[in-house]
Amino acid sequence: MFIELLERVGSRIEKQDTFWRKSLSPVLRLAITLCYLVTGDSYKTLSYGFRVAHNTISLIIPKTCKAITAEYLKDVLACRTMPEQWKEHIAVTCPPNGGSHHYDYKGFHSIVLLALVDTDYKFLNVDVGTNVCSSDTGIFSTTALREALEINTLGLPEPVPLHGDDTPVSFSVIGDDAFALRSDSQ
Repeated sequence: MFIELLERVGSRIEKQDTFWRKSLSPVLRLAITLCYLVTGDSYKTLSYGFRVAHNTISLIIPKTCKAITAEYLKDVLACRTMPEQWKEHIAVTCPPNGGSHHYDYKGFHSIVLLALVDTDYKFLNVDVGTNVCSSDTGIFSTTALREALEINTLGLPEPVPLHGDDTPVSFSVIGDDAFALRSDSQ
């Protein structure tokens, strides 16, 4: 898989050698990025393992992620343009030894994605892979996001008035009717 990924994105992340320095190879750039994505290690920790300065790693990882996204965008996230395409289901194969854990009530294998997005459609929090037998509320109740909301450690701003009003309004997380209506005091 590493070699296949390298073949697809290698030319996008390759840099030219200069008179002053030899560039880091696409192999090393990809390895650093994948290690970061898998382990979540800090740039400092990765710098010791790969013998690359942490400030260089801070440039490599975002650029490599953008290259991967650009390379796979049309394959993985192709936007649907026809009504028939929107009706298609994505077939998920049963994970090895998955049994019925990922078998849903519609007769398909599926994986639950619970996400929080902002008003610009940017993902702020994602929980993926929970057993499909759980309800949305049950899944949410086990997330770090729910805990942070309950103990007020997200750092949400204080309530502010909406445009054209003087009554302060709290910042809110909005979900569908599967989620109970609660205030921050509950």
